[in-house]
Amino acid sequence: MIIDDATEQYDILSTLADITGVPEGGFEQDGVGRSLKRKIKFGERVVYSNNPSRKMSVVRGHLRLRYDKVTDSMMLHDVDKDHDMKKDLLPELTADERSEWTKWRDAGRQVNSYYTERWVGKCLLAAGC
Repeated sequence: MIIDDATEQYDILSTLADITGVPEGGFEQDGVGRSLKRKIKFGERVVYSNNPSRKMSVVRGHLRLRYDKVTDSMMLHDVDKDHDMKKDLLPELTADERSEWTKWRDAGRQVNSYYTERWVGKCLLAAGC
């Protein structure tokens, strides 16, 4: 299996569960990790990668949005064509496209905040924190 789309380490557990058929009949994909066995149109997967204290990235296909919460800056790069991430594509987007990337950034910040709170509270695996 070759995956050209964006992936992260948190997709592994869902993928293994899908491959092995656990649970029987499959499961609903409702968390951060998504099974790579399931066919999703290229570029529709949203993957979050971050350093909780400062930076976060949102990746879709070959596009990577970098967000720095200290400077409150965002930059968008085509990592397939621009490995060094020097050309910012964000200024070239329409207002609607920029708004869509901002929504994904905000969703990533919520996920980051959730896990940071649970890590600091030492309740990562608990039902409540």
